[in-house]
Amino acid sequence: MNEKEKFILLLKTANENRNLEITLFWKRFIFFSITVFILLALYNFSYELSLSPSIFVILLSTIISFIWTLLNRGSKFIIESWETKLKRYERPFILFRKIEPIKRSGVWGGARFSINKLLIALSDFIFIFNLLIFLFDLYKNYLTNYFPSLPDFSSSDNMMILISAILLFSLVYMIVISLNSKIDNYAFEVLNGYTFLIEKQGRWFKFIKYKNDDEKVIRIERFQSIYDFDKNDKDLQIVREIINKFPKINKL
Repeated sequence: MNEKEKFILLLKTANENRNLEITLFWKRFIFFSITVFILLALYNFSYELSLSPSIFVILLSTIISFIWTLLNRGSKFIIESWETKLKRYERPFILFRKIEPIKRSGVWGGARFSINKLLIALSDFIFIFNLLIFLFDLYKNYLTNYFPSLPDFSSSDNMMILISAILLFSLVYMIVISLNSKIDNYAFEVLNGYTFLIEKQGRWFKFIKYKNDDEKVIRIERFQSIYDFDKNDKDLQIVREIINKFPKINKL
């Protein structure tokens, strides 16, 4: 097996393993979501009939949903690991490292949100929801019996306060997750056989310049503002053009 065949085999193996993990991610999502839904329905049924084991049902649902959140994070780690290998091996092909521009089409158009992060957020929310139900059941049906001096939250006023607090927490949580699930911004320009790429990394930006024919990286710079570049820098003008082309990056 020559070097070219080894290279293609490495690329194929990395891509197949990445796709396999993505498939497993969705299968786990379907399995755990159905399982938790069945347990919640069973808990509601047993709670309405005042069956004593109801708290054990919601406890099991809480444990399973917690394991679900951990599995989602582990799966995302594996996917990102294989994607890193793909980016390393795919130099001649420019597949994962080349960022295609998105056509803006308003609210209903595409946007760079991470599907994995949103699903992880959903599993987190389901876990928190199960945990709150378990704690409420534990408090109302067990702790108040052993400690009568504890306040009773079963009254209508207290229940409204509790439900309002849960809804407010849920709203804040989903807003924070939605903002943090957006993928870092990328912008690039191809000129005279070179690709100029700007990648946003938190409060910093990374500027990469590489040749298109052999994908050889010519230059890598990290900066916070265009003023970090020397005014005589030959690449400064193209950096300005990329920033002006993408308004979201024009906050330096």
